[in-house]
Amino acid sequence: MKKWTGMITNLTMLTQFGLSLVTPLFLCLALCWWLCDRFSVGTWIYLLGFFFGIGGGAVTAWKFGQSVLRHQKRIETEPPGKKTAEAMIRTAKYTIPKQIPHRNRRFSAMFPVILPPQKLDAR
Repeated sequence: MKKWTGMITNLTMLTQFGLSLVTPLFLCLALCWWLCDRFSVGTWIYLLGFFFGIGGGAVTAWKFGQSVLRHQKRIETEPPGKKTAEAMIRTAKYTIPKQIPHRNRRFSAMFPVILPPQKLDAR
């Protein structure tokens, strides 16, 4: 089963890498199409949009690749008994929160709405 999760993880990373490379290119070309349609700019703008799209996609893919490598290095260097931050966050969602300490008594006396009903009767 561990082999399947590794394959699915790699497939997901590859898909995300491809989308992060292609999306800026399509956005820049869509912007060029809109500029040509709306303002009758020459078709030379497509060449400019292509280069900006490729540059943006390369930067995005580079940053994504660096984050994946950092994550893999952190997993490899982490001791086996240590909890990861994701695991700690996952378990923190299901723990019971600690009791909030009572507020200052003077503050509660100034605003009786904050006091519980049994304390209102005692005054």
